[in-house]
Amino acid sequence: MAKQILVFCEHYQREIEYLNFSERYPDVQFLFFKGPCGQPPQQWEKLKSRLLSNQNYDLLNVITGGCIKEIPAENQNTLIYNQRHFFQCLNLMVNPALVDYYQQQGCFLVTPGWLRNWPEILRQWGFGRQTAQEFFHESTKKVLMLDTMIDEEASLALYKFGSYLNLPYESVKIGLDYLELFICNIVQKNQLTADKAQQKAARDSDQKELANFAMTLELLNTLTRLRSEGDVIAAIKEMFKMLFAPREVIFRWASDLEAGSGSKEIRQNASGFTLPIWGGSEFLGEIELVGFDLPQYRGKYLNLATRIINICGMAIENAMQYKTIKDISNTDGLTKIANRHRLDQYLQNEWLRMKREKAPLALIMADLDYFKLYNDLYGHLAGDDCLKTVAKVLSEHIHRPSDLAARFGGEEFTVVLPNTDLKGASVVASKIREAVENKKIIHENSPVSDFVTVSLGVTATVPENSIKLEDFLATADKLLYRAKKEGKNRVVSAPVKNLPDQGL
Repeated sequence: MAKQILVFCEHYQREIEYLNFSERYPDVQFLFFKGPCGQPPQQWEKLKSRLLSNQNYDLLNVITGGCIKEIPAENQNTLIYNQRHFFQCLNLMVNPALVDYYQQQGCFLVTPGWLRNWPEILRQWGFGRQTAQEFFHESTKKVLMLDTMIDEEASLALYKFGSYLNLPYESVKIGLDYLELFICNIVQKNQLTADKAQQKAARDSDQKELANFAMTLELLNTLTRLRSEGDVIAAIKEMFKMLFAPREVIFRWASDLEAGSGSKEIRQNASGFTLPIWGGSEFLGEIELVGFDLPQYRGKYLNLATRIINICGMAIENAMQYKTIKDISNTDGLTKIANRHRLDQYLQNEWLRMKREKAPLALIMADLDYFKLYNDLYGHLAGDDCLKTVAKVLSEHIHRPSDLAARFGGEEFTVVLPNTDLKGASVVASKIREAVENKKIIHENSPVSDFVTVSLGVTATVPENSIKLEDFLATADKLLYRAKKEGKNRVVSAPVKNLPDQGL
């Protein structure tokens, strides 16, 4: 077997050593360099003299996210895996699309290896605690660790780093399967190149195995870009059909397995095999492959399937986490109803939908009366509880999946009612007003009632080209203002076109 050297940043050393490639690939050697991480890239010639001065090798791969520059092809028998294949080294651990998604959410991504050296890295960047906090707070909402699940001290390091920056932090379990498959693909590709002349008879088989690795990586890349659990399951089943051509692929959720009927171990029978699917430490379910057109290759199929099944579990878990993250990003943290971001998106979509369907769209805008006086008397914690109660009342008065209750900001709320005319929306608003007052939340400083009350503005229209969504919102806001001006604790309603501007 050809002598291979793979060069990685030392931040990934513990993970690679944990995978113990020496038994599978005794002629592959791993070397590690100290990554500059945010500093100017290192010159390859200087690094090479330190790493390779006493090394003999046939094939060389330098895997880097851009921290080494000017890596040439040494000679005809040397492969350089150029950094142009990677935009950043995090893509060694997880799919690039997932990295991009988390970064678009404002996450600063770290690995356990990076966290082991974070104080030194920040010093190299010239940061003290204050300057580090100022720098990260400009663009970072949260520190997110891609947890390979082999470093028991990683969680503590994440806590210290997040606390140092005064930023929220969490981890997502990624394991080592993606990294392992990636390295195996490189090694196999190198070996095919080295053995091309001497092993012509076995070349077709090896090339097929390489093609399977490449196709598997591409399929897995597609898999991890999916966000819906249903789409992920369908893609997993399709992937196994493409790879092994079984007559049937059956997926079963853990919750659907009867007690004692499923097993968390690999099971084989005369017609195929069943693989358990794990997400981190949680058993998610199992997938069964039944019948093969080429049963003589079942051993190879099982070998490849066991190497990719954990990534399938990761893809399912990522889809579940994506749904959770999406729900959080669309939810007001205090009241647990939709936030302003979700409201803006939803209104835009429903406006266009009602315009296509030529159906009415109604909007209720509500505001707590004399809420500042309430906060001043009872304190902000009581004010928060009051807002939660009002939000719950709004949620209890929408009954269709298409209706939406949202916090507009401060003590102001909105209710969006598709396929609802002005009369129907006014009825809903009146019930909300009554329900809030009937909660009998004591408000001694209110001039209009002994209890907390709300004022509501209601409008409705059939969206058309002559009416803008901004006019729709402005009308509801003006009607709310009128309700406040006319004495509060009341509902004022009018259609968009018939609302006079005078006196508002």
